[in-house]
Amino acid sequence: MEIYVISKDQPGQQKELHDQLGKVFDRSIPFISDPEFTLIDAVGMKNDGEDVAYRGYVIIDQDGKVLLKKKNDYWGQELDKTVKDVKEASNK
Repeated sequence: MEIYVISKDQPGQQKELHDQLGKVFDRSIPFISDPEFTLIDAVGMKNDGEDVAYRGYVIIDQDGKVLLKKKNDYWGQELDKTVKDVKEASNK
């Protein structure tokens, strides 16, 4: 399974978080800049009324099928639940 962070932010704006994750995990997660919301909208994570994406996570299989989509502002604080959801979806 590959994990990516997708954000509308430009790469320069993502660098600080990317570097922080690298220090915490001894490597960082690849970031994808999606300022036009192309991928974010395709997986149903664009907040239609605003120029922002929902916080959360999405699991997409190799064929592009969305296996799991969770909108959750607290996914990082609820990491045990997040990991459980991801594991269950990736085993389908």
